[in-house]
Amino acid sequence: MFTTSNHVITWVWVSSYCLVSLRILRFLRVNSQYSELRIHLLTLKQSIKELMLLFVSFILLATLFANFIFLAEYKDPKAFPSMFSGLWWSVVTMTTVGYGDAVPKSITGKVIGGACAVCGLFVIAMPITIVASKFNDYYRKMKDIVKFKQKFSVKRAQT
Repeated sequence: MFTTSNHVITWVWVSSYCLVSLRILRFLRVNSQYSELRIHLLTLKQSIKELMLLFVSFILLATLFANFIFLAEYKDPKAFPSMFSGLWWSVVTMTTVGYGDAVPKSITGKVIGGACAVCGLFVIAMPITIVASKFNDYYRKMKDIVKFKQKFSVKRAQT
């Protein structure tokens, strides 16, 4: 439809398409939700120790289970040809994504897979509950502050 002779029309069409696409940014108005965004950032800042604990323990367990599955499936080199494929499998299993691209075939490998999934649930669930409770506390405090400001501004307006 667009040829090189119609490059002006093409430029106008592309420009108008980009401008229409920018209308999507209206939905991302941060001004009205600024306090909620601030709560998210404050929660992440205050929970950095728990998140680092989550990251370190996840990496250690993923590496441990990658070695276990590689050694358990050593007789079948097509299942897990390297420890890095075992690492991919352990990360996918611990996060409960489970693509199914690499699966253990032996009984020992399946037992290790079950243990990997259960350990992944425990490792991810514990720090996340701490972060969620901190978020809940900050959110409750923010709501109390907003109510206080509204109450104070109504009383001040009446006098």
